[in-house]
Amino acid sequence: MNAGHIHQRRMLLGEVILESTPASAGLARDAAREIIGHNHPIKDDVELVVSELVTNAFKYSDRGEIGAVIRLALFSEGPVLRVEVSDRGSACDVPRREAPSADGENADAESGRGLVIVDGLSQGNWGSHTHDRGRTVWCELTAEPIAERCRP
Repeated sequence: MNAGHIHQRRMLLGEVILESTPASAGLARDAAREIIGHNHPIKDDVELVVSELVTNAFKYSDRGEIGAVIRLALFSEGPVLRVEVSDRGSACDVPRREAPSADGENADAESGRGLVIVDGLSQGNWGSHTHDRGRTVWCELTAEPIAERCRP
């Protein structure tokens, strides 16, 4: 037994199953707020990554079949909050973070920045994996808001 290292177990805080529709992102934000509480220190960061991941799940999964769903699950492991969004997957199962273009092209685009936002808020601690039911995209956030971590 290593007395110098305390291993904390991941605990499921809550989950919700949503229909794969355009309204799912807003419903997922509301569910995340209810699961972690309205006063959680990183509530805004969590709501933003949940919205981005669920929007991507709707837009890029094979949702054509009746009954397609998106699963949102939130976990806690010590000071880390893990967000997982699972969907049916697609022929292109590897989510990619699109780098901003060097010439500023599409700088004012209203979409296409979801995983850039997730990458920034999670400080690069995100990923995805496929499984027999589809795909899960996850990210981990520390319990301190990104704005607080970035102060000089």
